[in-house]
Amino acid sequence: MDAATVTEPSSAPSPNTVYYGAVGRGHWGGTFVFRIRSWREVLAAHIGLVDLALVLALLVVQRLLGPARIDSHIEEESALVFTNVYRLLKLGIPLCEFRDLYRLNPDGSGVEVRTDLRYGPVPGILESRVEYTATISHGGLVSRYDGLVMLGSQWTGHYWAHPDRDRVCGVLSCPWAEAIEFMVRS
Repeated sequence: MDAATVTEPSSAPSPNTVYYGAVGRGHWGGTFVFRIRSWREVLAAHIGLVDLALVLALLVVQRLLGPARIDSHIEEESALVFTNVYRLLKLGIPLCEFRDLYRLNPDGSGVEVRTDLRYGPVPGILESRVEYTATISHGGLVSRYDGLVMLGSQWTGHYWAHPDRDRVCGVLSCPWAEAIEFMVRS
């Protein structure tokens, strides 16, 4: 074998490292818009009274006061672990809070996610923990989250980072609703 046929291993960072480390790390702010796609599907989903009350409360707050504000901060804990505190706020009052732990898979694209989720401004009342997965692609500029269970349903999230890495757009969806997120690095 001659030197021309030997290839060196790539030193380029993996897509999941780019997404959380180079793109995501830091403070983000933005807007969150929630809408019901089908009230028939809400009723068919049997999401439960508490989840239905949370959905209605979010819709009423949004209708009266406008979209919620996003406040998010991603930090690197180690080479393969990142954390995120993501809050939805209106008039400075927390509507919900996600405390995410992202464990990056060595395959370069997969991510195991654990989220401690709280609804409302009072800790200890409406809380849950969910575990789900993410797949990062397009060189670390696109993510897909699968298996996120909240509000009585399973949601899928799709996020796209702008090539400048200072803007992100996301869509969370389930059979009956969707949420649109626009975030900028702050």
